[in-house]
Amino acid sequence: MGEKRKSRILAIPSVRRGNGSGHLHRMLTLAAEYPEQVSLFLDRNGELFPGPVIDLKPYEQFIESETDFRKIPGEEWSYILLDQRETSRAVLQKLKKILPGTPIAAVDEGSRNRRFIDYLIDTMPGLHRRESNLFKPDLNPMPVQRRFYYDCPERFEKILVSFGGEDPRGLTLPSLEALLSLPFISSYSITVVQGPASRKLQLPPEVKILKAPDNLREHLSAYDCLVTSYGLTALEALAAGTPVLTINPSRYHSRLARKTGLPVCGTGKPDKRRLKRILESPRKLIGRCVLAEEALNKGTAESTSLSDLSPSDVFCPGCGRERAAVIGRFPERSFYRCRSCGLVYQQRWVPDSTVYNHAYFFDEYKRQYGKNYLDDFEHIRKMGEKRLKHIQPGHPDPALLDIGCAYGPFLQAAKEAGFRVEGVEPSREAALWAEKNLGCEVHALGLGEFTEQNPQRSWDAVTLWYVIEHFPDLQAVLKQLSGMVRPGGVLAMGTPNGKGISARRHLKSFLAASPADHYTILSPSSIRKLLAKHGFRVEKFRVPGLHRERFPAPLCFFWPLNRIIASWLLLGDTFEIYARRLESEKPGKPL
Repeated sequence: MGEKRKSRILAIPSVRRGNGSGHLHRMLTLAAEYPEQVSLFLDRNGELFPGPVIDLKPYEQFIESETDFRKIPGEEWSYILLDQRETSRAVLQKLKKILPGTPIAAVDEGSRNRRFIDYLIDTMPGLHRRESNLFKPDLNPMPVQRRFYYDCPERFEKILVSFGGEDPRGLTLPSLEALLSLPFISSYSITVVQGPASRKLQLPPEVKILKAPDNLREHLSAYDCLVTSYGLTALEALAAGTPVLTINPSRYHSRLARKTGLPVCGTGKPDKRRLKRILESPRKLIGRCVLAEEALNKGTAESTSLSDLSPSDVFCPGCGRERAAVIGRFPERSFYRCRSCGLVYQQRWVPDSTVYNHAYFFDEYKRQYGKNYLDDFEHIRKMGEKRLKHIQPGHPDPALLDIGCAYGPFLQAAKEAGFRVEGVEPSREAALWAEKNLGCEVHALGLGEFTEQNPQRSWDAVTLWYVIEHFPDLQAVLKQLSGMVRPGGVLAMGTPNGKGISARRHLKSFLAASPADHYTILSPSSIRKLLAKHGFRVEKFRVPGLHRERFPAPLCFFWPLNRIIASWLLLGDTFEIYARRLESEKPGKPL
């Protein structure tokens, strides 16, 4: 095997006034950590985001390289990484137009457009109604130096005031004035951070100034208390063992601070009474900060590295349409429902490592079903007998190809029913076992290899029992199947049901339980549309089984009747499709 290809990331941090400088700091740190993989685009001229730019001169020494806007479309990027605080739909649409098919990820995205972003990474607890794929606080560099909260004094003698590299709402001076109005706070005990992009302030001569430190987080442990707004600096201070109180620029920031457990001493301006009450009781503030830090540490960071994310295609594997809104998010994948064909499918951000080997059919199968595949052979063969009653090619001595036949229980049932059988199975061990023990011809190949070696062959019946969902490119597979089934022949499949009772009741749980190698989740409506485009007409849907315990309690009381209704409505968690290859219609023409 060749060397694994490294991801190439186009990182676009916010450099707009009013958004602070934390976004730029974070992406500069990421680019410094992965210089060969991360390329920065700083929107200096407003090609993507309107509005004035912060003064970038203080940061130039840290910017080793930068991507020109004109060069963006000419490069191949694994994905785009936005760190913008809020991204508009117009910007997302422009990026999709400039780089069609390139997945988009975002860090701490606060806009209502989260559902249109392929992969979301949150580094701080938020109030987002829509969850993220990954909670990754370790994306924010934390202080190396740390003190212990029990070392904090009974009275705060060294207070640090910092409102970011820009202080867009001008909270530094009002907060300083509020602190100096307190009788027990001395101007000699206060240090004010002057950020690289913040305005110059007229401060009392006794107040110390810390001018644009390269790494503020490494200074935090030297102070008894930090006055700041909710954000990365506040979390860095908690990690450094420094008590924090917040004065926030907006209600949104104040809600985030309260959710984290940090005291709020004003929104838009300082609340002097609350500030006095909190600073008079250092031990109470320290206790609150200890609880806040413990709560943050309970959310364990995922080990996934952004440099290891390697997303798959963003287009619908059934019809080729570009992705719509995300309906389910997990650390390794996102799920979509296509607006055109209705197909539910996953986009993987961590490559699937499933191997169809001995362990897959024995250890993994036993964990799921309580016995290994060969122990279950007879049961699967009997299910095959029931399925064969619905496969009627229309003439004697029919030829049948079973794709993904495993150890061959359906081949055995079809052979006993009078079919001339043949199988395709990527597991060499399973293919050899079926040939030796069942006397059936089984090709130890993947479907792609098999069709390349047999381009002109066709069969009266082609079957795929719980196999179709394993193909990343469903559209290509359906096209292959269209050529493999003779006109008038039958295509039969079984697959999980994206409109079954479990998916309808608890979609998130249903998607979470979907195996890593199930790239698509079909439903009766979506497979009917897709098969029609490839020259098939669905003749029958069948629900092989209904699990009573998965239905709401009221329906279970009248189960004999409701079972009939549920079966008629195709509410089973799996379903089977029996379609006929049309003789007159051309593949690709919808019915």
